[in-house]
Amino acid sequence: SPETMEAASAEIFAIAMVCSWILTYTFNTTVLESNSLKDVVGYNNLCVGWDEAPAVYVATPLYTLMIFFYIRYVNLNFIRMQLTKNRTRSQ
Repeated sequence: SPETMEAASAEIFAIAMVCSWILTYTFNTTVLESNSLKDVVGYNNLCVGWDEAPAVYVATPLYTLMIFFYIRYVNLNFIRMQLTKNRTRSQ
């Protein structure tokens, strides 16, 4: 079902975020203390954890997989919408 694809996309996003932040916190803590975003805005947002090495090497393939599942969700949802539309016309 389309909802399964959407859930898979959300789960992969969560996994990518957690893995990225663990990697950044473990191997590259200096980026958490000083970066362009923190210098301008004053705080780190979620992107800081996965925008730097080594986290970006894990996050990029996971993000690609997340996009695939979300595109599949949109595709399946569109097909379901068309089928529902056709069925209501015939009734």
